[in-house]
Amino acid sequence: HWFASISLAAAIFAALGFTLNQLSATRARAGRLLYPYPGSAPCDGSLQACIDGLLAGDAIEIQPGTYITSVTLNKAVSLIGLDPRTTVLQALSSQRVLTVTGATIMPSTVISGLTFTGGSISGSIVCPDYCGGGILIENMAQPILEDVVISGNQAPMGGGLYVDTGGAQFLGGEIANNAALQSGGGVYVAQSGSSFDQLSGVIKNNAAVDGAGVFVQDGVFNQTGGDNFNNHATNWGGGLLVANTIAVLNGGEIVSNTADVNGGGIYVDLGRVDAINVHVISNTASNGGGASIASRLCTNCKSSPVCVSSGLRFISV
Repeated sequence: HWFASISLAAAIFAALGFTLNQLSATRARAGRLLYPYPGSAPCDGSLQACIDGLLAGDAIEIQPGTYITSVTLNKAVSLIGLDPRTTVLQALSSQRVLTVTGATIMPSTVISGLTFTGGSISGSIVCPDYCGGGILIENMAQPILEDVVISGNQAPMGGGLYVDTGGAQFLGGEIANNAALQSGGGVYVAQSGSSFDQLSGVIKNNAAVDGAGVFVQDGVFNQTGGDNFNNHATNWGGGLLVANTIAVLNGGEIVSNTADVNGGGIYVDLGRVDAINVHVISNTASNGGGASIASRLCTNCKSSPVCVSSGLRFISV
């Protein structure tokens, strides 16, 4: 009898057009429907077709493997890998890996458990089109980046990640071994109203002329945890460069970064950095190993009063 019941249920599902993969899409994670990729239609072809075929609020569970692809996420569909060490998105030749675009993408859209690598953009410095080798965030998108690896990418600006408008929260993982021909080897935060929040995770081993770890032009950078270390700038700002706006460092560490000229750890141009119990340690530069404030230089920014200015404030709480 039990065998007959199972057979009847299978026949009913078959008559309704169900497949095992479609049934697996009903598994919930954080209130989302998870669709395996590769899986059944619309996720039986390219990853882009899978994204295009789903609805806002859905999620794609990307199975382990290396996928040679460059995709655009233009709707609130979460991309969830099982492990960034085994689930890799590698860009097509001379393209970035991922473009995230549109105001419908809010922090409820999660990108997690994935590695983004191999993005390579060259040509004139025209942003955002030619910026963001690994990931570009534009048009007010605001995803969460959780347990991701952005590594081995390059672009004129924002070798790893370029935030044009909108923002991103970085909750663990690595932004590492990326390069920018000019600014923002790891991360570039561009326009007013854009933001990058580092709550945890590591930004390391990135290279650029200026702002090798993080370059903040007119947006906002908030660091409440995580590490920014061993980044190298051939000019200014090994760990962090703040151009025209504000960065708030309320936790975490800026350690062992280098700049050939000014500001091994931090370079402040016309903006301001508020540092609240952040560790700025063992950074080196020709001038201002810890931090450099435009033409004012600091070598021991954890204690030297010369660093307390309109450009850089160390606040004890």
